[in-house]
Amino acid sequence: MAENDKTKYKNWYKTLLRIQKKELILFGVLILLAFIFVGISSDICKWLKTEVIYNIVDNKPLINIPICIIISGFAIWWWSKIWKDKDIRSYRLGIIISLFIITYYSKVKYANITGNISYEHFFIGLLAISAIIIIIRFYLSPYFTCKSLLKWYLSKNRFKRGKRIIKIKQRINGIIYKKDKKTDLKGFSVDETEIELTKEQIKYAETLAGKLKNTDLSKESFAVGITGEWGSGKSTFLNTMKKEIKKEDFAEIVEFNPWLCNSPEQVTQDFFATLIDKLSPKHSTLSRDINKYAKLLNKIAKASLSIFGIDLDLTPSDDSLNKLKDKISNKLANLPKKVVILIDDTDRLEGNEVFEILRLIRNTADFKNVIYIATYDKEYVTDVLKENKIKDPSAYLEKIFQTEVHLLKTESFELWDTLMEEIKEQLSFKGSILITVLKSYINQYKDFIITIFTNYRQVKRFARQFAVYLDYLNKSELINEYSLIDLFWIELLQVYDKRVYNILAKDPFNFLQLGKKGLTINRKITNGEDEKEEKSKWNEKTENILEIIFEKEYQYQNLLFHVNDIDSKRLRLGDNYFKYFALRVPPNKISFEEMKDMLKSNDPEATLDNWIRENKDYNSIIFQFLNHKIKFSNTLYLRNYIFGLLHFASFSNYPIISTIKELLQKRRYSNLANNARNIASFWFGRRIDLCNKEIELLHLSSLLNHLHTRIEEETTDSLIINYKTIETYLETIITKVLNSNKSYSALAILQPRFELNVIFKNCCVQYFDNNVEYYKQIAFDIVIDHFTNKANKPTFEEFDKVYKENYEYDNMTDDDKNIIDTELTKLFGSNYKKEKERFKKECFIQNKQTLNE
Repeated sequence: MAENDKTKYKNWYKTLLRIQKKELILFGVLILLAFIFVGISSDICKWLKTEVIYNIVDNKPLINIPICIIISGFAIWWWSKIWKDKDIRSYRLGIIISLFIITYYSKVKYANITGNISYEHFFIGLLAISAIIIIIRFYLSPYFTCKSLLKWYLSKNRFKRGKRIIKIKQRINGIIYKKDKKTDLKGFSVDETEIELTKEQIKYAETLAGKLKNTDLSKESFAVGITGEWGSGKSTFLNTMKKEIKKEDFAEIVEFNPWLCNSPEQVTQDFFATLIDKLSPKHSTLSRDINKYAKLLNKIAKASLSIFGIDLDLTPSDDSLNKLKDKISNKLANLPKKVVILIDDTDRLEGNEVFEILRLIRNTADFKNVIYIATYDKEYVTDVLKENKIKDPSAYLEKIFQTEVHLLKTESFELWDTLMEEIKEQLSFKGSILITVLKSYINQYKDFIITIFTNYRQVKRFARQFAVYLDYLNKSELINEYSLIDLFWIELLQVYDKRVYNILAKDPFNFLQLGKKGLTINRKITNGEDEKEEKSKWNEKTENILEIIFEKEYQYQNLLFHVNDIDSKRLRLGDNYFKYFALRVPPNKISFEEMKDMLKSNDPEATLDNWIRENKDYNSIIFQFLNHKIKFSNTLYLRNYIFGLLHFASFSNYPIISTIKELLQKRRYSNLANNARNIASFWFGRRIDLCNKEIELLHLSSLLNHLHTRIEEETTDSLIINYKTIETYLETIITKVLNSNKSYSALAILQPRFELNVIFKNCCVQYFDNNVEYYKQIAFDIVIDHFTNKANKPTFEEFDKVYKENYEYDNMTDDDKNIIDTELTKLFGSNYKKEKERFKKECFIQNKQTLNE
């Protein structure tokens, strides 16, 4: 057990003994009160004169009921006190059990309260309730504080015997005190208590304290200035000196905090009030003199009184003030110990207040046997002195402080160790592979990162901020949506260059451009002026951070593994960008976790349908498909991935289909290509069977057509579903549409407003012969056979009329003709003129008479 834990338990036990004595006295009074109402030995009864009282109260309810109410009130107060205590005191239970046994088994006569109810029944009831409450509170108490249990807990075998009991008690507490359940979040560290000085710095403080101990102050005061930049550890150094002074016990320590003052006058008043408060318990006469001196200074500080234009100078003379000051100084010189006055946070004050502190040390309170130790940022104090028209600030400070101590330089490795330790200590979740990856990656940039920070306080400030983000993301179950590496760098940019960070958050394309690998820096290096203008927007360190975020690839060090999906979560990629600034997933976007749940579900298509109904962004869905590194070795993941991909593609437009086609390349599935092909074939076959509406078959035929498009060679089988299988499915779809709708005539093939026209065009697939592009209508014979056998064929006149309405009109331009040619090519193939005539001849008749003949 840690030393501070032992001290805490010992303090509890001391408090226990103090309270125990008071309660034992109350128990004694209760016992005497109880025996007043019982018949005991005649000698004791005569001595206590209880027989008279016994005869008065026996069977007198008007007397006994108020007495019982009073005793019950005391018992209820005591029960509430037990219940509110966080600990259990074993002596209480011992006393209760002892009283219970005495009351129940003693052969004494108890007075009756009323009827057959005696004080024996009343006391037994109270004692039984007390015992039950104590036992319950024992199991609910989170601590053991009685002496025997304290020794047991501090024993060598405490962990073997204690862990089980503590776990049981924690479970009971968790059930009963659900509202009081402790959070799993850690609190913030505090600068003053957490910054640790190095051994050299501690030795430095001890040396300075030792020098002050041996300094002769019989004739004057002595002032030491501790200088350093903001956050460099001045307060910690001062606290270390204070501990050493207490250890050596050579001085009375007075701590003065001027930061609480809001005016120069209040600085002086509070200084002397603090000095009086510290010295008055031991040196009352000295305190009275200091009080008089402070009042005289206060009068001098006030403006002179003027009546009718005549100044009435009511302030004391300088002689009286100097005499009182000398008197105080001499008394301080005769003290057995020196007086050390510690003044911290001087560089947090306003200019006039800083000047007043310096005036106190130099003139107003420069008493004998007094040591001033003040901390300040020398650059700030120098500026204040210049504002107060001090020509040579350095010389002025030399007159005030006999010695000036500048803190030892903080080494970069110390700042780095502090940063790593702070992030580790303040995070509420540990052991995460993400944290391991983060530390491994940023370690290679250690030298650069440390140049961002100049002191401990900046390091701790950043660590707190970063820990808040990580704990929030972890608690919100969003931690897996981010690359902690990019999150680290973007938060470092926010600390170092807030202006550039805000521009990136509001208008990223001010600095960035979209490239093949996502967002990259837009340097605009077209000529010297543009480059100069761009470079002026940030300094070298900012540019280095931006290059790491947007241009460099991850390179992990000291890792025996690689997290294969962390690259897909980078800030520079598509949907990820604004998540890093908002720290949430927008409602219309798909998260990595949602995608992962879809891949583990039994019905991935239902999940996708739900996303589409919720108006989820199509690009966000395809981004997840594109970047999600699925476990292809897992059959369920592979099936759901392909099912979801094809299902989503059947509702999408052409630009997204082109991306999906890349995701169906055989090379993505390596040795699992055969499994992937079987899964895709099964999905298409099942989908065609389940589609009963023409619009659904239309979307399906469009998907198949787009997948078939751009196959470079007929022999190439680049997709998990080959072109021959695609053509077979298209033929199946056109056949199903023709057979399901008997009202269709051959004219529907020519009319774009009919689904049959679009489906028929989707059956016109692209292929290459000697690198020459051709279109082949694979469903042409199926359509010819279907409409040739129709009993009621349309006429040539109807064909010509519909054809002219859709494909021939007056005043056609060359562009119009090209559009029509393209439309007819997609309808009948590359040789559309010949195939159109065949379609007209086979599926139409010259006139009705010919049909009748």
